[in-house]
Amino acid sequence: KLQDWVVLDPQWLHDCVSLLFTAARQLDNEKSGTERRPGVLKQSDIESLWKSPNYPAELHSFLLQILQKFDIIAPLEYVLPITAKKIMLMVALDAENMAST
Repeated sequence: KLQDWVVLDPQWLHDCVSLLFTAARQLDNEKSGTERRPGVLKQSDIESLWKSPNYPAELHSFLLQILQKFDIIAPLEYVLPITAKKIMLMVALDAENMAST
């Protein structure tokens, strides 16, 4: 539960979010013109970004929950009708990218 956690260093959480935004933008730039949807990250993408020692695997669930709580990320199944189960999360980059999806 989120209420069981306390973030003592807000910069740590900021850096966590920043990793996602940076990775999503890089993937968007690298794979433009493909079937990739802007701002979409796979669960495996996120797991490869959040590595120990800063983001150990046991914190991933908490991080996903807090980012969903503040509408920074959303499970793709709630945002777009899609059947690809590999694509788990969408990162809201900005209004322009969201409008083009």
